[in-house]
Amino acid sequence: MVHSDIVKVAFLYLFYMSSLGAFGATFIPGSVVPTDATLFASRPGLRLWKADANGTVAATLMFREQLSHFSENATLLRDSILERCASTRCEDRQFGRLLVYGASCMLTYEGTCLYLLDYVQNAVVCHHGNVGPIVDVAVCEDEVYILRKFTHRPLIRLSQKPVFDRNSAVKGGTACDYLLKD
Repeated sequence: MVHSDIVKVAFLYLFYMSSLGAFGATFIPGSVVPTDATLFASRPGLRLWKADANGTVAATLMFREQLSHFSENATLLRDSILERCASTRCEDRQFGRLLVYGASCMLTYEGTCLYLLDYVQNAVVCHHGNVGPIVDVAVCEDEVYILRKFTHRPLIRLSQKPVFDRNSAVKGGTACDYLLKD
């Protein structure tokens, strides 16, 4: 290992040690050439980095200010268990794992918070501070599935087109849970 390589490794170690957390990253393919991909990485302070495939940061997208003035706009169906659940404190909120949603959005979550961010417009599309303690999230086309640490309704579905199924509502199922705004 050459001296300059050691310095680079030491710098990277210090850089990553200064921002420990459950931060996520994902690639958005640009074309059939892998080097055209864009990397998005969640960072402390409710920020996203937009970088090229080599890791060179092209932009830092900041959402803290928007979220401090942004009211929750995900419509929730009444859930008495959720109403008693503690939400993540505002000062502790961060972006976590990143999932691609639609043509220009990232879905991210951490603790009890869920965020839908438009990375082209640098805007918060949808946010909710307490969907319950999140274990994992999956995206399937325009639907979002949230696995929660609840025995009552542990799996919920979010969609711009909710399905109101009388049988599911009576049995406490997951066919209609929340509505994502357009």
